[in-house]
Amino acid sequence: MLLKTNDMQFRLTIIGYSNPEMETEEYDSNFLRILVDVQHPKESWSTIDSSLLTYEVAELASWIDAIASGDYGEMELEFIEPNLRFSLVPEKGRIQGIRVSFSYETAPPSLQGTEDAYEGFAVDFPLAGLDLPSAAQSLRSQLGKFPQRADC
Repeated sequence: MLLKTNDMQFRLTIIGYSNPEMETEEYDSNFLRILVDVQHPKESWSTIDSSLLTYEVAELASWIDAIASGDYGEMELEFIEPNLRFSLVPEKGRIQGIRVSFSYETAPPSLQGTEDAYEGFAVDFPLAGLDLPSAAQSLRSQLGKFPQRADC
């Protein structure tokens, strides 16, 4: 998945299952290793962490599709692991963008080992110019290689 503007970029790539040997455990079977790559004028970094479940990736793709179609009903998307969070950015009564927040293990290196890693770092992407259908499709395509295992 890619969100990109002229001077900022966020890429989310599924690397694989966190616990490939587990296939029947409700949560542990479905945790994914996620590569997060961020380019921002203040700081750029990459990290890999078990921060999303298979069905959370599917939920993120559906959320992005809803935004692309103008449905702003759900303002924020949080997951079991608090490392990544997605939210809409309202301004002057209108939705202006998508905010991606990074905390704990996905926080930038400058925050690692500090109390600020808990608060994290956020990057706002203006909606204008984002290719949201491609972002959602990318998530679904990647998820096709790592389907949900075990019923949840």
